[in-house]
Amino acid sequence: MNFKYLETFCTVAQESSFLKAAEKLNYAQSSVTAQIQHLEKEVGATLFERNGRTVGLTGPGERFLPFAYQILSLMNEAKSAALGMNDSSGIIRVGMLESLSIYRFPLVLKQFHDMYPEVEAQLKPSTYSDLHRALLEDLDLAIITDVRIYSNSLNAMPLLKEKVLLLTHPGHMLARTDLDLAALEKETFLLTEPTCRYRKVFEQSIADLSLNSVSKRIELSSIEAIKQCAINKLGIAVLPEMAVLEELSDGRLVALNMDFSKHQLFTQLVWHKRKWKSPAVQAFIDVTTKFFSQTALSEF
Repeated sequence: MNFKYLETFCTVAQESSFLKAAEKLNYAQSSVTAQIQHLEKEVGATLFERNGRTVGLTGPGERFLPFAYQILSLMNEAKSAALGMNDSSGIIRVGMLESLSIYRFPLVLKQFHDMYPEVEAQLKPSTYSDLHRALLEDLDLAIITDVRIYSNSLNAMPLLKEKVLLLTHPGHMLARTDLDLAALEKETFLLTEPTCRYRKVFEQSIADLSLNSVSKRIELSSIEAIKQCAINKLGIAVLPEMAVLEELSDGRLVALNMDFSKHQLFTQLVWHKRKWKSPAVQAFIDVTTKFFSQTALSEF
């Protein structure tokens, strides 16, 4: 099986277009078409179906894709072994939530850069709906905050627990008394977008308390905007503790006594089991896990 055909197949799958794949690989479009036809003949199945100007994987194509990536990954590993390339250099692509890149990882990235200056770490927004596919196609690693991941295809290493808090300005009535669930129902809540895990934890927790669905809400995409709105008495914020340590310390925000521990979130380092890890990727895993193992935060 021609490895170039596999690379072309994976690129077409990523781009959902023969034309875009040809541009990315610097091939003529007719060459891409011919390579896919040769591969389909070898495999004995149609791998793509045409949908107007785009193409999509067929059922056999979907099943073949992870094996194509695995073969290419093993080929890269074999080349590196043959050439004795065990040094940590090159590019690593890490998907990461913006909140983690701001509040958790600057020191980790600084330490990694100091130890491995020849490695270029490219941080990409972790907004992938299909983490399995992203780690096969686009990313070497992902750092996410979610419930514990247990998967046959992914390795997920928990780094630390994350706390979700209800926050308000210190003059708020609820900040001076025990949490009154009836009063809480009447409040305006400052929330992240619906797909955000912090928000899901909040919604699951109020459901556990048999509270009605929150009717008054302001939805914002920026953690900083949510903090400023809460400080300026616009509502009650739902945010991770890591994002408000400074505001809690100087008294601009206070945390209400609501327990979210039933729906525990973890920041986790994730990679695909079938994908070869370069020395640079392994170095990043080692630096990250060592950093968090030495902090008081990583208590499981």
